[in-house]
Amino acid sequence: IMLIAFTGHQQGTNGATWYASQLTAAQKKNIRAMINLEDLGKNLPVFALAQPGNGLGEWLQAAARSLRLPAPAQMDASTTLPAQGALAIKNDAVPADAKAFQEIQVPAITIQSATPAVLPVSQSNGLVPEKIIPSPFDMDAYEKTYQMLCVYVLYLDSNLGKTLVRPGVYSGKIID
Repeated sequence: IMLIAFTGHQQGTNGATWYASQLTAAQKKNIRAMINLEDLGKNLPVFALAQPGNGLGEWLQAAARSLRLPAPAQMDASTTLPAQGALAIKNDAVPADAKAFQEIQVPAITIQSATPAVLPVSQSNGLVPEKIIPSPFDMDAYEKTYQMLCVYVLYLDSNLGKTLVRPGVYSGKIID
């Protein structure tokens, strides 16, 4: 597992694009997934997949369920029909950092707090409780998201590439 922070994409620079472009074929082959974390801790997390069918979304939802947290809603910003169960959002749901890895065929997922544009759609579809409102920072949401991400990384490390056979049988516990 390698952790890398890419900065500056809001200012027009993109370290992820540079990093992905300089990888050798052997290095690309060894990357099993890219997890892009964006603006966490404002409210409940949502996710967008850079490409469908790679299991990244299912394992994220399994991690949330194992901690008895609400399963993150999937956002789909494509111009085609949204993935089954995903919310169609007219928004750039897959940020540039994840797109850089999508372009080199590395499975990628973006996890972020639901934005003010996403919340009403998520709430009208029953995926996010009505009581959730946008906030600059919510410590409880941040802590729950952090716990879910810890379990998620553990699940991916052991199971990426395997089918999620029985939702709910996986368990995770975070000890403070």
